[in-house]
Amino acid sequence: MQEIKCGNSSVKINETGAELKSFRAQDKEIVWQTIPAVWNSSAPVLFPFVGLVRNNRFSFDGKEYQIGKHGFVRNKEFSIDEKHESSVKFLYSYSEETLKSYPFKFEFFVNFSLVSEKRLIVEYEVKNVDSKNMFFSLGSHPALDLPMKGTCHEDYYIEFEQPETVFLYKLVDGLLERQKTAFMTDEKIVKLGKHVFDDDALIFTGIKSRYCYLKNDKTKSCVSVCFDGAPDLGIWAKPGADYVCIEPWFGYNDPADFNGSLEQKPGIISLKAEKSFTAFYAIELIS
Repeated sequence: MQEIKCGNSSVKINETGAELKSFRAQDKEIVWQTIPAVWNSSAPVLFPFVGLVRNNRFSFDGKEYQIGKHGFVRNKEFSIDEKHESSVKFLYSYSEETLKSYPFKFEFFVNFSLVSEKRLIVEYEVKNVDSKNMFFSLGSHPALDLPMKGTCHEDYYIEFEQPETVFLYKLVDGLLERQKTAFMTDEKIVKLGKHVFDDDALIFTGIKSRYCYLKNDKTKSCVSVCFDGAPDLGIWAKPGADYVCIEPWFGYNDPADFNGSLEQKPGIISLKAEKSFTAFYAIELIS
């Protein structure tokens, strides 16, 4: 476990998966503390795919490959590339093992920076060290704690920076239905409750907002999540659990009728040889 500090605040990250395990900002824990019987993660990094690949298989350049949900780096040991008092950068590189399930040579960096006592920035860099175009998705999955003392699930809500008109994908066995349903029309608020995730995650594409806020009017608590340029967003929790995941994504689950061709995968990123892709998200305690 690696720890970084800024003033009275601290962040802990597990080398396995470069997974954020704690962000304690001025004596308030922001990240949900894992309960294995509920969910055995706290903030997995999703790469080289987000969500489920249909039949756990995809094809590229005439060959078929097998890969699990959310890719594989969340279960891999990262090395420390750089370490300072308030920041730490992790590295995971391709191997002969990864090439069997994902046919690209890459370097993947995850940098955690505690830039103030209240703000954590998580930066990604994907380097294509191959001689061909590389195709991938990338996602974050941080679970924010919902303290229940003196309050309940229904008192929490997510407020977007801008009014949004969005349509919601329905998930069936982890795959997307092609038809979307209206969810918000020029609105900013998503109310939370014990049953909002009974049908799995809420998946939005094409959102305009670059920030959203997790709020509770009873406790006056507020935590912001900055999406950077992520075009897609997942919101999820195990039904009734005391956390909510606000997940900036570049890419999403396969459609139920997807043909498996990697180049045609919806939301996929294409990265040229010897080029890099960068992105970040940020969590900040407002009150």
